[in-house]
Amino acid sequence: MPFQWFAKTVQLASGSIIAGSGLMHQVRISPMFFPLVMIVQTAGKQLLVFGMLFLFLMLYGLYPGWHWVGLVPVIVTQLILTVVVSAAVAMIIPFARDIANLIPTGLQFVMFMSAVFYNTDIVPDRWRTVFFLNPMATLLEQYRVVLLDQQWPVWSSLGWVMLGSGLTLLVLLAAYRRLAPIYPRVVLE
Repeated sequence: MPFQWFAKTVQLASGSIIAGSGLMHQVRISPMFFPLVMIVQTAGKQLLVFGMLFLFLMLYGLYPGWHWVGLVPVIVTQLILTVVVSAAVAMIIPFARDIANLIPTGLQFVMFMSAVFYNTDIVPDRWRTVFFLNPMATLLEQYRVVLLDQQWPVWSSLGWVMLGSGLTLLVLLAAYRRLAPIYPRVVLE
């Protein structure tokens, strides 16, 4: 479910700046507004999905404990990562519209490289470091640790994803600020 949240958000946000071109020509608005709208929409829907997930976990005998509080930083980290990837993709697509056709394939590739369908224990030790460079693999592992293993998340792993996402977000905000005057012309082409 967390990967679906990520994938759906990136997919929806990817074309959001182009879709918002009409509004961009009527009102002075930051292009970052459009992917953020999609991110907030999918995050709101995901809250309901998490509620259903918690209900199913309790039906299967995995009751909440104090370690479930560790889900909050995992979810916040995923939200920031999702903002970064969605905003980056949405920023690029008006300049290279054909990339929009590659988004579903890229998301599918990331899904297979993130241990959605398999346990990370099967990844050989020599490749684990490389495998966990994928931030979604790290986040999915943290969800498993908290919800299934009923332990606290590995804070160092979560911290690296948060740090990388936070720094990338700062770069993206600067890029959006710089490109804001250009977008109204680019989306018309």
